[in-house]
Order: sequence, then structure tokens, then C-alpha cells
Amino acid sequence: MFQQWADANGYTVLEINEESHLIDNSKFCVTIKDAKKINPTYPLRFRFRNCEICYQDFDITLGGFGYRCMTCRKFAEDVKQNK
Repeated sequence: MFQQWADANGYTVLEINEESHLIDNSKFCVTIKDAKKINPTYPLRFRFRNCEICYQDFDITLGGFGYRCMTCRKFAEDVKQNK
């Protein structure tokens, strides 16, 4: 179903491992808001994202979580642990 949607919309799908596939959106990064507009079912399938906290573009395969880059994710975890 995901592959069919990607093909129909002109996206290339990258196989990260046997169970993980991402949309290769290397020509543009997406915000969580944009991703949900494109397809509300697949916002976490985009490889290149824009951090919802610092607004820096990042590659989710190199780190981060959801729509938070590595730095902002770590900062949020540190704040949570210190409470």
C-alpha cells in the first residue's frame, strides 16, 4: 500500500532494512505539518525533515526522532531526566 502510494505520487522509496522504508525526498525537506498535508498516514516516512524546534533540516537516518533533530531530541531528553 505504501509503495503503491509512493509510486502513484512520483516518490522513490528507499529500503533502510527489511522492515523499514522511507521516502527519498532529498530535493526538499518537510515539516511535520507539510508531511501531514501530503499524506496524513505517512508523515514519518519522509527521510529529510525540518526540526519542529530549531527548524534545521536533518536526515532521520543519521539520528533524531520524529520531527526533532539529534540536538533537540537530546536536549528534550536531558530536560526530562532533570525534572
